[in-house]
Amino acid sequence: MGESSGEKKNENTAFWGLLASFLVATSGTAQAGLVPISQPTAEYISSTTLISITDTDSASVDSLSDGNLTISFSHFLLAGTAPGRWGGPPDTESDTPRILVDVRMPPVGTYTLTFSQPLSIFGLEVWLLQSTVTLEFYNGDDLVGSINRDVNEDAGARLFAASATDGDVFTKVVLTMEKPAGFRTAQFRYALASVQAAVPEPSTLVLVMIGPLGFGYLHLRRRVRVL
Repeated sequence: MGESSGEKKNENTAFWGLLASFLVATSGTAQAGLVPISQPTAEYISSTTLISITDTDSASVDSLSDGNLTISFSHFLLAGTAPGRWGGPPDTESDTPRILVDVRMPPVGTYTLTFSQPLSIFGLEVWLLQSTVTLEFYNGDDLVGSINRDVNEDAGARLFAASATDGDVFTKVVLTMEKPAGFRTAQFRYALASVQAAVPEPSTLVLVMIGPLGFGYLHLRRRVRVL
């Protein structure tokens, strides 16, 4: 006997109900985030790698590399040694680090650092005459989070660092200063992100699951015919 229109309608409703439920379950969006790190603690230092500034004084530097990671700068900086009043523990690692100095005139308040590999931790120390400084952490073009701190020469340099959370990573950071005069950076530290298995897009998952759903649909048709 042929199927009635009511039986056909029930089959279609059940099939599309299963598919709709699957789509809802696989279309969630992960929330990004980070944990700020305000001081170079022993734990922070032991869990990160320092990229040393080895260029001679006054050399132009547009990137730093240690063989595992390359940090590319949006503009060149000059290498040197902190002339004093940089700071010291617990706010900075040392009082006379090797530094990179922004000598652009007039001073420009934005500075972008792009990483050759995704990072789970990144940090650097910043010294300024006086300004509010913001460090924004990005995963591609998506803002993961940001850190805001006041920096001035009397208090010394401050650490701007963070650890990625919720499975996120850092691919670049953007440093912004309200008053960029005297801008200097040092102690570039990082931790590479763990290699994780790629998570298929929802559309790919749908294609993978269409097969089992198709078998379920045929089984449902057989059950309807028996009934």
